[in-house]
Amino acid sequence: DTRFMVNSTGWLNNAQVLRAGTYILKVSVFDPYQNENTMTIEILVLPATTILEGELFLIYMTVVFTGITVAGFIVILLIRKRRMGP
Repeated sequence: DTRFMVNSTGWLNNAQVLRAGTYILKVSVFDPYQNENTMTIEILVLPATTILEGELFLIYMTVVFTGITVAGFIVILLIRKRRMGP
């Protein structure tokens, strides 16, 4: 399956973004003495249920800068009101 890859230390990783679903992999290993062991594994990928960390950071920054902008406008309005008098 080309959706997965094994690196030089033997770690199995996804080679592309995986859709939610079940993936069946047959894994075989060999040693220098011609011994072999094969195992079938099932990988279950669940659908994303949370916002990605990068998106969450952008949301936080938007809220912070919006709050700063609103506070700035309030300060400006209060200063103008004081200068104009009652």
